[in-house]
Amino acid sequence: MTSSASSSLLLLVLLSLTLTLSLCAIPQPGADGVIELTSADYDDTIKDPTHDVMLEIYDPSCNHCQALMPIWSDLGDTFKEEDSVRIARMTIVDASHRKKFRDEGLTVYGVPTIIFFKGSDKTPLYFQGRRTLNAFIEFIEEHADHTIEIPINYASLPEPDNTGRAVTEVVGSTFRKYVKDPNKDVFVNFFAPWCPYSQRLAGTWNELGERLKNDANSNILIAKMDGTANEVPGLHIHAFPTVTLYAAGDNEMYAFKGPRTVDALLEFLQIHSVNRFLDPVENKWSHEVPKNYKDHAVDVEEITDDNFNAVVGDTSKNIAVLYYADWDPHSQELFPAWSRLAAEYASVDVVRVVQMDATKHESDNIEIYPTIMLYPEGRPVADEGVRFKGKEKTLKALKEFINSQSEKSDNDEIVIEHAEKTADAVKEGKPMPKLTAEVISAKREFAALNNKQAAVGQSLNYNLAPDEEKSDL
Repeated sequence: MTSSASSSLLLLVLLSLTLTLSLCAIPQPGADGVIELTSADYDDTIKDPTHDVMLEIYDPSCNHCQALMPIWSDLGDTFKEEDSVRIARMTIVDASHRKKFRDEGLTVYGVPTIIFFKGSDKTPLYFQGRRTLNAFIEFIEEHADHTIEIPINYASLPEPDNTGRAVTEVVGSTFRKYVKDPNKDVFVNFFAPWCPYSQRLAGTWNELGERLKNDANSNILIAKMDGTANEVPGLHIHAFPTVTLYAAGDNEMYAFKGPRTVDALLEFLQIHSVNRFLDPVENKWSHEVPKNYKDHAVDVEEITDDNFNAVVGDTSKNIAVLYYADWDPHSQELFPAWSRLAAEYASVDVVRVVQMDATKHESDNIEIYPTIMLYPEGRPVADEGVRFKGKEKTLKALKEFINSQSEKSDNDEIVIEHAEKTADAVKEGKPMPKLTAEVISAKREFAALNNKQAAVGQSLNYNLAPDEEKSDL
């Protein structure tokens, strides 16, 4: 054999050995398509940029891990022929594994912990959904670097006969038919048969269905679905019972979080449903304004679409707007405070307090009632304003909001403080506060530069009188 031939043979042997060692560095999947990882081969598998990896961290003695084992094997088998995705698991029992998790900054508070690593970005994504095969597949398809199309067979109970039922039973195969109907508001109770809270709600839910079961309410559907036996693409229920309203039109979802009573459920429907419904017990329509309530704040300027831009677009003032619905109980509760607020600021020419029925007018795309917005003085015309996010809508809280968000000059705080002290003195019958040189200077600049008569944030129209300059300081 010539030296040239010997060199070629040696090169082939070395290449073959290198390839073999390289393959040995990456653990191969088992018969179910799942890779069993160790700390030694963690980096070669998880950090490989050409693959997405779904990793389960488990303890063989854990009951939940044991229950997940056949599902995880099915997941591995599902992606066995999908070269871009690897399904792996790694035990937490080994001390070297736990050290590796700490070194990699992984958050493992319990087992099983399921983490997805994208090929292009190895930032861990923690799976928090229900541990079902379809949920895992959906999660991988949503986050994978490459387009993956794995056929999913969603679980569904047989379609029941809902004829004459006050509560419509929805299953996986009929979810779109019933719940996604754009003509109806659909109120759904997602329950688990074994859950005591679901069992407790069942009677109340049937009572709600019976109460609204009449021909006048054909566009309101009270429904229920066993969330443990039915699956719907993109729907992930994490707790039972989960009560959700799918509003008519675009099927916007509203999660119910209140007390599980018929009255509370009806009030929630009244606030969020698009269609009106008749309550035969009260003998009134849902969106009808109760006679014992005012349908707006008294003595407050009402604006409409016709003058909205002119009012809100006035950048020389601070414009406070209450967007309300006349039938909404929360709006009705706020009306008295809003009336008092308007009266407080009636003499303050830099603040304008107005209101608008947002159900009859479309300006500013208001979707929650009531919504309070402040459009500060001096803002850019395109400014969207500041939304009031306080929990307590009291007169004091509303005034503090306007004061804190309004545009003020450097001298405003001095003028405000003096005016507040004056108001307290008048109220308590005490001597009036002295006018210091600082206060007089602030008032002079305030009036001259801004041409305003009152400070934002207090309701006294406190003018700079000519004789104040001659006061005994």
